[in-house]
Order: sequence, then C-alpha cells, then structure tokens
Amino acid sequence: MLYNYIILVKMERWPSLQEWIVISYIITLGLEKVRQILMSEPGKLKQKINVWLEDYWNITDLVAISVFLLGLLLRLQNEPYMGYGRVIYCVDIIFWYIRVLDIFGVNKYLGPYVMMIGKMMIDMLYFVVIMLVVLMSFGVARQAILHPDEEPTWRLARNIFYMPYWMIYGEVFADSIDRKTRVHSKTHSQSPVSPHPLSSP
Repeated sequence: MLYNYIILVKMERWPSLQEWIVISYIITLGLEKVRQILMSEPGKLKQKINVWLEDYWNITDLVAISVFLLGLLLRLQNEPYMGYGRVIYCVDIIFWYIRVLDIFGVNKYLGPYVMMIGKMMIDMLYFVVIMLVVLMSFGVARQAILHPDEEPTWRLARNIFYMPYWMIYGEVFADSIDRKTRVHSKTHSQSPVSPHPLSSP
C-alpha cells in the first residue's frame, strides 16, 4: 500500500517517510534473498545461484528488487533523472503485483486457478504467434494503402501494429477516417465550378 502511495502522489526532491519505509523493506528483502542463496545446500556459489534461480518466483524477486534499486539510484539524482527514476518505480510495481500471485497460490480456492493460468500461458503463446501473423499482414496492407508516401521512421513500424491491434477490440478509428472524408469533401466544395455553356445566357 505504501508503494502505491509513493507513486500516486507528487514525488518530492528527497524521499518521504513512507518512501524510506518502502526502501528499507525492499533492501531488507534483498538481503534475505542473498542469505537464502548462501544458506542453500550446494557447495559452490555458482551452483547455489543456479539452484535459487530454478524457482520462478525467485527470478521475479530478483527482477523486482534490481529494477527498484535502479529506480532509487536515479530518483536520488536531480532532474531529469529523478523523473526517470519515478517512471522506473511505476514499472517496477507491476512485478510486485505479480508477486502477490504467489500468496494466492497457497489458498485452496485461488491456488488451483493460479496454477491453471500459469500452464495456460504457455499454450497461449502459440495462439499469440498466429494472431501476430494475421495482425501484421492486415497492418502492413492497411498502412501501405492509406499512407503510400510515408517516410521510413520508427513511427511507421509502430503504426503497422497500433491501430490494427485496437481494431481487434472493435475500435475502428471512425473519427480519423471521417475527418479525412470531411477535409476531402470541403476541398472539393470550395473549388470553383465554371457554369455549363448551355446554362449561361
């Protein structure tokens, strides 16, 4: 809850009391993870790390803590780096919310659903690949027809997927299409029209 608070309110130049509590908790959690690695059964440090990384939730913890420390390092700097640190804070909270699923895993009602969703994600990757092929074929054709004079930029690559992706959910961007139609009609309506010879006196 405190992490939610510090990213939802205005970030001051120096960390507030709530932020220091979050920082202390995450650093302490990081030290606990180091202790887990050192106290594991394998003799060599490399083997200890490999065994520790076999657990998916340990990898999630490693990413979450590392990203937070990177955000903290930037957050303590002056602008614009402090703003970058805040953005990293906002991205990092996603990993902590994912970590909550591990807590749900021990619940007799929610646990089986968490396990099923985890296994389904692997099977869903095949459907995502198929959808990506269809999406790209439509996006390339659409972009080439509507914007034949486009310059080679990274924005062009984004536009191939951006609008077609939202069209999957029913968004057809009718306002942009209608705007182009209105501009085209307005241009033609303002063009001078010479009277027909038969209609002139």
